[in-house]
Amino acid sequence: MAYTAQVEEYSLPNLEGQRWLVVDDEGLISLANSQTLKKLGATVTRVRTAENGLAALTTKEHAKKFKGVISDYDTNSDITGGDMFEQYCASKHYNPETILIASSGSDQERFKNHNIPNLHHLPKPLDQYALHDIIESALSSN
Repeated sequence: MAYTAQVEEYSLPNLEGQRWLVVDDEGLISLANSQTLKKLGATVTRVRTAENGLAALTTKEHAKKFKGVISDYDTNSDITGGDMFEQYCASKHYNPETILIASSGSDQERFKNHNIPNLHHLPKPLDQYALHDIIESALSSN
């Protein structure tokens, strides 16, 4: 019996010239997300805690420069990824065009307890195609 290959056309988002922030205390998860973004053309900043993520999003030198943020909920810090997104959205540095992506395994429901507009969800285990789809959808709606 002969098999025929079915090839799906899949276009990847182009993030050339965009800056992205990855917030995750798990090194391999952070690296996987960063490498995926870099392969799409983005410049990536990685931090391990939500406090450092919030500082990157709200300090004068970085404010409004990130096109997107991917954050875990629990980053082993005093504030959660949900707190970070919520405080960023309430700050004067908030850019409504910034793509906010919650990347979490069992904590997706906890992100819903925060007031975070237009939050996208990337479930774990990581799937680079799911990340591509989320970014593509978010870019087309901006």
